[in-house]
Amino acid sequence: MPDTEFPQWLDKTEESYFGVLTLDNGEKITAQIIKFDEESGEVVFEVISPNHLHLNDGEKRQTILACRVVDFNPQSPTAQPWPYSDPCRNMKFSLPRFALMSMIFLSMTLGSIPLFLILTKRPYGVQEASAIAYSLFDVFFTFAATRGFRPYSFICTAVQPQIPRLLVCHSAFL
Repeated sequence: MPDTEFPQWLDKTEESYFGVLTLDNGEKITAQIIKFDEESGEVVFEVISPNHLHLNDGEKRQTILACRVVDFNPQSPTAQPWPYSDPCRNMKFSLPRFALMSMIFLSMTLGSIPLFLILTKRPYGVQEASAIAYSLFDVFFTFAATRGFRPYSFICTAVQPQIPRLLVCHSAFL
């Protein structure tokens, strides 16, 4: 596809921009532009529309011909309501985070065995060991990237206000 055939809306966007795509059939999709393939004239984007919140990653990422997009209205990610303004949406690999999650996982799996063996002789020892193992399990599966879910970050501004509520719920369950 030569440059002269590129739609006008491509001048308003770059990779990782959020915005509203208006398709030739009138459908509007809130999405993040992932990449534009100049050879095929296709746009790869991740759907973040409210009616598509519960899709898995394979269903969220879509490809469409650029000529099918009539207009693109870019929007600042900070101007959009949660969850579209997620500041931790594109988290990169972090060695300290990997080390912490590995330590929690090993403590949860291998560390809980000796914990149960040591505490079983005490009154309510099994319950104490279970509460500790459950707490590690809860932290790991809440903040680790598991089964295709995006991981939550301890330092993410969207997660920090939720930590007290999570602690209250966890304490109530214990």
